[in-house]
Amino acid sequence: MSALDAVLVDDDPLVRMSWKMVAQQKGKSILLCNSVADFREKMSELDRSTPIYLDSNLGGDLRGEEFAMELAQEGFTEVFLATGYRTSDFEGLPGVKAVVGKDPPF
Repeated sequence: MSALDAVLVDDDPLVRMSWKMVAQQKGKSILLCNSVADFREKMSELDRSTPIYLDSNLGGDLRGEEFAMELAQEGFTEVFLATGYRTSDFEGLPGVKAVVGKDPPF
């Protein structure tokens, strides 16, 4: 897989569509995943320094905060929690570089 500017894991199709549109407008390369399972299928192909943005509510019984810890154990260093909740609700999470909003990072 070629170098990516970002990966988004979010079960909301409107959020994924928004990120896709902005990425296209800005000439950025992005991978959009609708679930953790979808991401896991592609995980081995990703550079460990690729910025990964996780929704807190991923659907199912796994939260983004929990998946971030797994990604850190796999060597990913640029993991962000992209949430609509207050960032203060997520301070000090292991494996999470920063808590950001739902807007695309570029």
